[in-house]
Amino acid sequence: MDGLSGLPPASRTTDGLGVRDELAVLIETLGQADPALPNPARRLLDAVGVAVYTTDAAGTLTYYNEAAANLWGWRPAIGDQRWCGSWRILAPEGSLLPHDQCPMAVCLKEARAVRGAWAFAERPDGSRIPFAPFPSPLREADGRLVGAVNVLVDISGLKAAENRLAQSEARFQTAQEISPEGFVVLAPVRDSRGSIVDFRIDYANGAATRLLGLRARRGRESGARLSLVLPMHFTGPGGVLAEYIAVLETGTVSIRERGAGDGQGARSFRSRAVRLDQGVAVSFEDVTARRRVEARARFLAEHDEVTGLLNGSGLRRRLESLQDRDDGTAILLVSLDGHRGSLGRAAAEEAIRVAASRIARRLPHGAVAARIGADDFAILAAGCPPVAVHELSAAILRDLAVPVATPEAPVMLAARVGVAASEGETDPDALMRDAELALAAARQGSGDRLAIFAPAALRGAQSIRQAEADLRLALHERQIEVHYQPIVSTATRTLAGFEALARWRHPSRGFVSPGEFVPLAEETGLITQLGDQVLRQACREAAGWPSHLRVTVNISPTQLREEMLPRLVADALSASGLPARRLELELSEVTFLGDERAAAHALATLRTQGVALALDDFGSGFSSLAQLRSFPVGRVKIDRNLVVGVDTQREGAAIIRAIMRLAADLGLATTAEGVNTQAEFDRLAVEGCAEAQGFLFSPAQPASAIPGMLARFG
Repeated sequence: MDGLSGLPPASRTTDGLGVRDELAVLIETLGQADPALPNPARRLLDAVGVAVYTTDAAGTLTYYNEAAANLWGWRPAIGDQRWCGSWRILAPEGSLLPHDQCPMAVCLKEARAVRGAWAFAERPDGSRIPFAPFPSPLREADGRLVGAVNVLVDISGLKAAENRLAQSEARFQTAQEISPEGFVVLAPVRDSRGSIVDFRIDYANGAATRLLGLRARRGRESGARLSLVLPMHFTGPGGVLAEYIAVLETGTVSIRERGAGDGQGARSFRSRAVRLDQGVAVSFEDVTARRRVEARARFLAEHDEVTGLLNGSGLRRRLESLQDRDDGTAILLVSLDGHRGSLGRAAAEEAIRVAASRIARRLPHGAVAARIGADDFAILAAGCPPVAVHELSAAILRDLAVPVATPEAPVMLAARVGVAASEGETDPDALMRDAELALAAARQGSGDRLAIFAPAALRGAQSIRQAEADLRLALHERQIEVHYQPIVSTATRTLAGFEALARWRHPSRGFVSPGEFVPLAEETGLITQLGDQVLRQACREAAGWPSHLRVTVNISPTQLREEMLPRLVADALSASGLPARRLELELSEVTFLGDERAAAHALATLRTQGVALALDDFGSGFSSLAQLRSFPVGRVKIDRNLVVGVDTQREGAAIIRAIMRLAADLGLATTAEGVNTQAEFDRLAVEGCAEAQGFLFSPAQPASAIPGMLARFG
């Protein structure tokens, strides 16, 4: 303070405003000059742009130049004894500075030059000018003090720049404090040899304080060592110490993602570190919520949301991982029925959750369970001996036989279990087909049923040989009929087309259920011949319908995986004369559990031919959003289990509404299956479903009934 109470040092860093060598020389020169300056000297001082004035030893004003008058804002009379040009001087904080404490007074009283202070000068008009004074004593040759000369420097520009800088820093500070991203400035901590051994947090904004679990202090300057803040990530090849040393030494930008604890559980953050002067600045983005959403999406990609079990995709991946095992693998397919018709959607879902829980708690070590349909489950057990598989099946049937308590009423679940086991290496497709065939057998009759498909024994059984022979004969003699169920537009209530469905009229047994002969065709390799016959007949008969009607034909997984399918479709269209745009191929969800690459190639070829594609039973089973993006389907057929009760159950309507929005966003048409009441139809129309089919309109009818249906629907 150079003896000046309340005055801080003047700036020594800003060009043109601080103490410079030239100014010091001028002051020293004036300090040795005679008080009675000659006219040339006065003219020189009047010409310079620096304010200069002199006083005698008593402080009486003896001279001031033009620049001083401009700085003061008035022209005091020469001879006025007011120490400093008759103006009021205020300390930087705004308090009035007594005249005997101003720099000029101190210079005269102590007979020394005064440096390094600044103050505000208040002009007569009330304005305040920041200035830095540089008074020096004037002496006679004998050293006697005769007065003083003062050089005044207007530092308004400097103070304005400092204010702008302070405002900028304040805005930066405010922006950092309200920013959702964390921000810290780190200073290196060095040992006695100069090596960086740690970093000290010099500044941390509020977000960083919360994210890193710092103790908030004034100015956010925690002073914490980074080694204590991030002990789990501090050292090692990928630690923050090595990372930030590299940033400081090379100037590179480092972007990483790590975890941290904040007292509320594990969190994830993404950091970006850059060099800042002699330290490192690091910004942190909290990505915890994003990572949790991604983890949830990954979970749902392979798990069922209602039960938490694997879904069809997850089951398929587990199956594929067991292909190289030679200790045997078993699949148990569990199907529930008898509960949907009497329950609302909430109660039905509660029954499914309880059933899933009972199945999961019975799983042996290494086994997994999956929900692969609305009421269907699968259990995959590797290395499980046959006796254990049979015991597991029986235990599951016993557990599921216990009534399930729901908010509406106790529910009895009728369970059927089909079991297939491989004897050596696992073929996923063959094993799944065997299990489906076993489940089809278990579904014959009523009550809880168990059927086990034992490849060696069952394939040699007389009943299987006879069934296969009967099916071959049926295909040879054209016993397979094609029946048609109408598809109705909800907007116009007119026909949009028909779905072709295979029916087997056995000479002695009458009609054989498709649930029995289709799995048999898959197992025996006759499905391609069966599918080709149905496709050709459907195309031939549809060619005679009105040109605005389409025909929908089901395609099995086996057909889709065969390279000849596009050629067979092209041949059927060519032979019948049916335009490709009027043919729609319907794919079951299990189709995509095979070779997805082969399926995608076949579907792309079919779309190139102009054939439309639809995904059946959407909303249950194996379907997923990923499949809608991966495969070029143009329509989704809503599973009948989602349609039941849509007119009375709020949850059902909400699900249908969500499917409608999804389909609209993806540009997909929609058809609801299993519409049995007018109320269901009306509700589906309100929710925006484009088409419907079900017993409300007609069960599947032979081709001879088509004219009547055309007349009925106009």
